[in-house]
Amino acid sequence: MNTRSIKTVILVLLALANIFLIINIIILDLRVKNIPADMIENASEILKSHEINADVKKIPAKKPADYIYEGAFSEQVYYEIAKSFSGASDEEVKNGYHGAAYNIGEYKFRFGDYININIIKSNYWDGDAAAEMEILADYHNFSAKDAGEANKIIGDFLKKYPEQDARTGFMIKAFKRENDCDKILINQTVDGLFISSHAAYLIIDGGEVKYFSGRWYFGTFAERYKDALLDSVNILFKNLEHDGDALRGARLENMEKEYTVLKQHGIDIFYLTPAWVVSFDGGRAFSYDMMTGNKNS
Repeated sequence: MNTRSIKTVILVLLALANIFLIINIIILDLRVKNIPADMIENASEILKSHEINADVKKIPAKKPADYIYEGAFSEQVYYEIAKSFSGASDEEVKNGYHGAAYNIGEYKFRFGDYININIIKSNYWDGDAAAEMEILADYHNFSAKDAGEANKIIGDFLKKYPEQDARTGFMIKAFKRENDCDKILINQTVDGLFISSHAAYLIIDGGEVKYFSGRWYFGTFAERYKDALLDSVNILFKNLEHDGDALRGARLENMEKEYTVLKQHGIDIFYLTPAWVVSFDGGRAFSYDMMTGNKNS
């Protein structure tokens, strides 16, 4: 008897068994994390019967597994922001405090409701940031070189406040170079997803941020939670329920995720909740809460 041949056969059989087991684990994992293909196809057909064209390739198969985050804003955080960006002493910060504002050396800080923040250096500019953001929104075709340089400058600027949550970040949405200055619109992110209402207008001059205005969360998250979330198919049916008549003849262009802000009235706590953004041709887009399926305003 050739024992070497028998051992070889046994090893080959064991290897095949392991491969079969691994393949089955992968298939099971995909089934748990993804919507079945036939469910997506059925959803596409149902929408088609309502005169809404939703190609199956436009419907994400991956089930959402995002967190709900809890944050808080307070006067103490505003104090720390003013201190970190200005580099001033506690006494200088306290002396510079005037209501919801700080004037410290070459810096001006303004804090409004729901983390609206203005940081202005050397009395640089004090115009209508909201109007500038609206104009700038059309400047979304910019070079990777311009974006790369601006990303570095903005990242260094934001790092002046060291207590920011590591899960937050930003993406440049619009960029315009004018009179040797860079005017930029950025959106804050969590886990790489946009926070829908958190955007800021910046002016970079001389290689540094001289003006920052917008809604921005500089703090950390106290808690994060897991909850059952509605997948893309369920959200499309919610979309059909809410806006089906208005979408007759529409074509689904894209489905992506974002975070929306849920404020708690009377207290300084808010929650970031995941949502689906459903976009159709003609620039029509709708946002739906992943937990409740309710349409976000």
